[in-house]
Amino acid sequence: SRKTAPLNFISHSLSIPELRFLMSAALPAVCTPSSSSLCDVGSRLGAVLFGASILGGFRRAVGVEINPDLCKVQEAAVGAFGLEKSVRVVCGDVLDNTQLIADAQVVVLHNAFQFFLAPETSLRCWRAIAAATKPGTWVVACPSLEEQLACCTGGAGGKGATKKGKQKKGKGAARSTALDLDAWVEEHAMDYPIAETEDDEYADEEGRLFTNIHLYKVKAALV
Repeated sequence: SRKTAPLNFISHSLSIPELRFLMSAALPAVCTPSSSSLCDVGSRLGAVLFGASILGGFRRAVGVEINPDLCKVQEAAVGAFGLEKSVRVVCGDVLDNTQLIADAQVVVLHNAFQFFLAPETSLRCWRAIAAATKPGTWVVACPSLEEQLACCTGGAGGKGATKKGKQKKGKGAARSTALDLDAWVEEHAMDYPIAETEDDEYADEEGRLFTNIHLYKVKAALV
């Protein structure tokens, strides 16, 4: 048809600059993508999967997505660009697919449940993920695990649960025992690039780019 017009499609996903930083710089600094498997929890339109395959050269990128319509979009893109050998989309609940997390060397959690599930259900998913990950697995979180878990009933425990690294008293103390981040993961210091211009939309107050992305290494599964 000649009756066309530009369309801005807003998705809940990482942008191309964020993916380029993550797949081409941050993750290659801690793992070997060509021999690693990545699992994206809540893969939506597949941006992380395609970034892992095309930008990162990951051996395998698997997305778990519960929305069948979004799965069809991802699968169509996989077929259109010939990514069948490196990208796989699993349509289902992450609670039924924890083995995919256990098999991955990198697990991506980009607002996986924060805006989509009731707090109790969200916490159940987090506990399943924490139980499935193996020691040495790298966890990419955007925003931080502390922020994502704050919306759950029970919240997150550990030093990162509060801004000052201290447990809250009273009601907050009860919330902080649901998921012990200190026992599960250790945050890895990332080398964030510096913005070249003052008006860069990805820059924080100190001019660093992509500081909403955090990287953790699993110390032990929380069973």
